[in-house]
Amino acid sequence: YFDKNSATGNEKLVAIIGAGDVGASLARDLLMRRGRGLTPKVFFDDDRTKWGTTIHGITVQGSPETLPDYLHRHKLDEVIIAMPSAAGRRMRVIVGLLNQNRPTLLCFSSNIAIGQAGSRLRSWAFTKDPAFCGS
Repeated sequence: YFDKNSATGNEKLVAIIGAGDVGASLARDLLMRRGRGLTPKVFFDDDRTKWGTTIHGITVQGSPETLPDYLHRHKLDEVIIAMPSAAGRRMRVIVGLLNQNRPTLLCFSSNIAIGQAGSRLRSWAFTKDPAFCGS
């Protein structure tokens, strides 16, 4: 059995900003459902205690501020922000960093994340709307 994306090599490599419950659940779901076309490659998180650790076999590289340097050395197609509890100011800083480097930015819907973070997530809602991402 081959899914369409795997068979044609259309998998997109993604970074997940936020290695908490929501980011970890998202990574696990993407790893289990390869047919979605997204393969998590790396985490970034504000929590220093997570740096250098792995979650579901994916390394937590460092803070989101290290992402631009990472992009110069590694291929990433998309970046997903999975930080439902982050303050608006923090989100604007992260979005600003990403806008300078131009990967495709996806933001996870915080309302869904907060409501379902403790359970296995079956559906994910993303937006490319920069106003949502930086609010």
